[in-house]
Amino acid sequence: MKERRHYHRADVELPARFMTDDLPQEATVINISAGGFCFYAQRPLPVGSRVVLTVDMKPKEEIKLIVKTAWSKKIGQTGDYMIGVKINDADGTDLEKFLKYYSHELSEFLSELEKIKKD
Repeated sequence: MKERRHYHRADVELPARFMTDDLPQEATVINISAGGFCFYAQRPLPVGSRVVLTVDMKPKEEIKLIVKTAWSKKIGQTGDYMIGVKINDADGTDLEKFLKYYSHELSEFLSELEKIKKD
């Protein structure tokens, strides 16, 4: 199967939330890339749907990005869903904050990789 990702994914654990049908939904972002996110949620999102995803970045920064659902799948018997989204519409300071955070996470990953190569 051909790999479709264009960006490296960085594993994270960040609290997040979004609205569906005027109901707030809690989520946990589990990985990020320059183009999108993957997160756990208690409800699925239809493929193609657009939502505002609010992510609590570290240290104590909040960003809001409009994302579009690329895929959504149920996780075993847990009742939770894993959802992949693409950043659909973002500009200004929230996108800059996110890309700065992503760059930092990617830099840490590369540093760890270099340490492993030296050992």
